[in-house]
Amino acid sequence: AHAGLPLLNGGAIGGYLIGSIAAGVPLLEVLGLATFF
Repeated sequence: AHAGLPLLNGGAIGGYLIGSIAAGVPLLEVLGLATFF
């Protein structure tokens, strides 16, 4: 594991969530929980 890997992964996941919400996708659908609610 590299020293910057946790920050890189966190930034990638955060960017995905922010980008998806900015595109108008509901949060539950982004997280894959839409089928449970």
